[in-house]
Amino acid sequence: MKSNSRFLIVVFAFCFVVSLIGCQKNKLAPVTGTVSLDGKPVENAKVYLTPVGGGDGAATGEADAAGHFTLRLLKGGETGAIPGEYIVTVKKIISVDTGKTQPDLYDPSKRMPLLDSKNEIPEKYNSIEKPLLKATIVAGKNPPIDLQLKSK
Repeated sequence: MKSNSRFLIVVFAFCFVVSLIGCQKNKLAPVTGTVSLDGKPVENAKVYLTPVGGGDGAATGEADAAGHFTLRLLKGGETGAIPGEYIVTVKKIISVDTGKTQPDLYDPSKRMPLLDSKNEIPEKYNSIEKPLLKATIVAGKNPPIDLQLKSK
């Protein structure tokens, strides 16, 4: 008799955990948007939504050639965002040739360009401490997030 009750407890616990996971996915709201800088789409820009006050639920999306993006949870990668208040930051990191060289890792007799990284989006759009951009995500359908950034 004890083995039957233990089995039922395990089955109940499993069903409970599965239902919680299902509820989390049901809470995700689809979110899309566009990002432009000085009126031009910013291909490969990364848009980050960080929950106000911290915690789980950060989402990110990468812009295509037209500047369109679709948000996905940072943890897990499910499409959408959890309803709530968010700080929005935008980055587009590119590699820049410094004009210097360094030894090639595979053949030290050769030299290769020394690259650095640069964010093409103005720094004012990257601050979590002093955010310029915020977004509110609601359950269900959300209007597209239109991020019209200015270089000056």
